[in-house]
Amino acid sequence: MIYDGLTTYAVVHELNNTILNGKVDKIFVPNKNEVVIGIYNTSINYALNISIHPVNARLHLTTYSKPNPSTSPAFCMVLRKHLMGFRIKSIKNEDLDRLVEIVFEGHDEFHDLVEKKLIIEIMGKHSNVILINSNGVIFDSLKHVDNSISSYREVLPLRPYIYPKKKSFVEYANGKYDDLDKQIKDIDENRMLGINFFIDDFYYNKEQEEVFCSLKNNLLKQVKDAQKKQNKTSENINKKLKESENMGKYKTYGELILSNLHILKTGMKDIILENYCDNNSLTTISLDENLSPSKNANKYFSKYTKLKNTKDVVLLQKEEIEKELEYINSIIFEIENSETIEELQEIQNEISGSAKNNNKDNQVLKPLQFDGFLVFIGKNNKQNDEIRKNAHNNDIWFHVKDSSGAHVILRTENKKVNENTILKCAIIAAKNSRGKNNNKVSVDYTYIKYVKKHPSKKPGMVIYTNQKTIVVNPLTNI
Repeated sequence: MIYDGLTTYAVVHELNNTILNGKVDKIFVPNKNEVVIGIYNTSINYALNISIHPVNARLHLTTYSKPNPSTSPAFCMVLRKHLMGFRIKSIKNEDLDRLVEIVFEGHDEFHDLVEKKLIIEIMGKHSNVILINSNGVIFDSLKHVDNSISSYREVLPLRPYIYPKKKSFVEYANGKYDDLDKQIKDIDENRMLGINFFIDDFYYNKEQEEVFCSLKNNLLKQVKDAQKKQNKTSENINKKLKESENMGKYKTYGELILSNLHILKTGMKDIILENYCDNNSLTTISLDENLSPSKNANKYFSKYTKLKNTKDVVLLQKEEIEKELEYINSIIFEIENSETIEELQEIQNEISGSAKNNNKDNQVLKPLQFDGFLVFIGKNNKQNDEIRKNAHNNDIWFHVKDSSGAHVILRTENKKVNENTILKCAIIAAKNSRGKNNNKVSVDYTYIKYVKKHPSKKPGMVIYTNQKTIVVNPLTNI
């Protein structure tokens, strides 16, 4: 959608039919690109949303809530000082331009009736919101522009306001919009706030999608960077384990040297001996000519001991790394399959260690219902922990085998469960797993009493026993 001069005209037309003469009763600045002005008029509360986002710059009424920061920026305080309690005297845009002037009228600190003007410039990356007095002097603006940014026009406090140099929309549209008058007339006949609320819905959904994609990509990058680091550690561990495969050889070399001390002497660079560990085959053993034979033996024993100790340590490290990678893979799966900003924020809280514990978080997830049973699905590790904690011993737990996926719990209420219901639950688990596009997926299932929290205490990580396995097609409709 293009927020052009015609759209601006339509929005202003609707604003004049709704908030004109309204009183300003709230002002806040949700972020560096937005201003929200609360207006009370004819027993109705309105929220005027002004955005100078470089791509999504616009002006319209909104029904969507915006965050009100606990600390208000300077421009917000200026607007509150000058406009709170003032009434809207006029709203206009000239020549179908994307520049809107809202004139506010009210009493100053001396009880004199004064006018102040808020100018909204919708000009892509040059968009701005500027408050000026009746003499055209700038009080302040959402974005300051000095000589380093613009050589012809400064937008700074106490400077005179200069209108931007640009063609009017009518001038630009000449020859392109032959039926322009008819379109304007059609807009005049539209129902009240139809354009405003269409724009409100369009940009809300657009920005939500942008926030969702940005958060999703940032989380994926963060988690995949951690995955890359763990994979590098895993490679080093495997390299050390590979080296330790030959540790027995060094022990043998030390023993062979000790058993043949009578034929060895200092200064020898190597010796060929019969290896009794390998059918007495001849084995060449390198020696340090600067060491005595016994010290050469001790050198090989030391190398054996070092590799053995290293192997014991890295085997433990390998187990920890594998569990960490399993957890990271589950997080990647959850991010890739998230559908809402709220789901991504839950994951973000989890990996940052700042999970919130509020009433909303403690609500039991809404289950599916079929065959007379309730079926709960955990879409992320937090939800997986939640449905597991709320399950009973004889409820049945499902999870795709040896891969990432959602936890699925069938609430049995101690009723008999037939094979068809088991099959359906297994298919649900497969559909909510990394193998959802395959035609064969193995799913483990067991009673919840056999599912325990993993010793690592990682969210969503469990160990389980007494499981059965069923192979299902996640592409099957149920």
